[in-house]
This record gives sequence, C-alpha cells and structure tokens, in this order.
Amino acid sequence: MKQCIPALVVAGLLLSACVNQETREDVRREIDNQDLVIRELQKKNEDLIARAGVLETKKRTLEAQNEALLSKVASADAVRGVARQLSKLEQELSNLDSGLVTKAHSEGLAIEVHETLLFAPGKATLREAGRKLLTQLAAKLGPTGGNLRVEGHTDSQPIRVTRGQYPMGNLQLSGIRALEVAHFLVSAGGLSPTRVSYAGYGKHRPVAANDTPLNMAKNRRVEIVLLAAGVSKGR
Repeated sequence: MKQCIPALVVAGLLLSACVNQETREDVRREIDNQDLVIRELQKKNEDLIARAGVLETKKRTLEAQNEALLSKVASADAVRGVARQLSKLEQELSNLDSGLVTKAHSEGLAIEVHETLLFAPGKATLREAGRKLLTQLAAKLGPTGGNLRVEGHTDSQPIRVTRGQYPMGNLQLSGIRALEVAHFLVSAGGLSPTRVSYAGYGKHRPVAANDTPLNMAKNRRVEIVLLAAGVSKGR
C-alpha cells in the first residue's frame, strides 16, 4: 500500500505538468493572436494616417484654389471699378486735348500722351503746353484716389548723345521723362507722392513696328497708368 502512494504522486505531477504545458500553449496562442490583432490595428492606423495626410493635402490645395479664385474675382471687380472711373474720366479728358488717348492696360487703364505734347525731340524738359495739360490732367486724376505709374517709351532710333547727356541712350531718356512727368504731377498737380511711381522702358515696349516714321512716332510716348487695386506701383 505504501508503494502505491509515490506512484500516485508521480502520476499527479505528470498530470499537472501536462495541464501546465497545455495552459502555456493556450497562453502562447492567445499572445500570438493578440500580436496579430495588434499588427492589424497598427496597419489600419498607418493607413488612416496616410489617408488623413492625403486629405489634408487636398484640403490645402482646395483652399489655395479658392483663395486664387477670390483674388481673381476681387481683381476683376477692381478693374471694373477703374473702368467705370476711366469712362467718366475719358469724357472729361475729351474736353482737354485731342493728343490724349485712353486705352486698356495689362495692369489697369492708361492715358497716353504723345511725345510732342510734352517734350522737344531728344529732350526731357517739359514744354509749357505740356505743363498746362498735365495740370488739367492732375485735377481730373486727383479724385480717382488710386495709384498710378508714369511710363516713358521711345522708338528704336538711337538718340544723339551730346555733352555726356543720356549716355545710356533711349532707356535713360525715357526714364528721365517719366520722372519729370511724375514729379510735375506731384509738385504742381497736387497728387500725393504715395500714389505716384515712374518707369522708363525705352524702345522695349513698342505699340507699333519701328519700320516707318509714322510708327516710330507712335512709340514715342508717355503713358499714365491708372493701376487696378492690388497692383504694385513698381514693376
């Protein structure tokens, strides 16, 4: 009877060992299953993060497109506003001088003044008739309130440089003429200096081919550009 007790103990131990082995395997399988679930959840999370990034990029793109559209609408409204101003101004200018031409400009609207009304050939000193015309013009431009840029233009014919005058040729002459007109509009015409800028383009922005005397005369001009809202005075 005494020999049966150790046998029962051994059997119990073996049974316990079997049970513990099965339990460990169950735990291991459970851990493996949990690891699989965790990996799947991590993958789903990564996919969601990636999708969120794509959506955020699309959102920023749409916002940028919307801002661009709003800017275009605002610019169009501003151009229409300037157009209404110019229409009224054009009627008033028609009483001043036949040498003024109003026309569309890429940045607003322009008043073109022929060279001979303002300057002698190759010179940058305002004629008396030009000073009178600019005084009348400034009185009309004052109430518009917008910014303006005076642009000087020449033909392609090289000017004669005398006594060191205008060593840079037509480009320099056009810039000095534009400055002269801009300064007069401010100093004598009463326009605010914060509204007025100037630029000289020489022969580089012709309105006609420089192939005949008549066409070259068209290119020798000063343009006073009424700038649309939001357009920089400098260019």
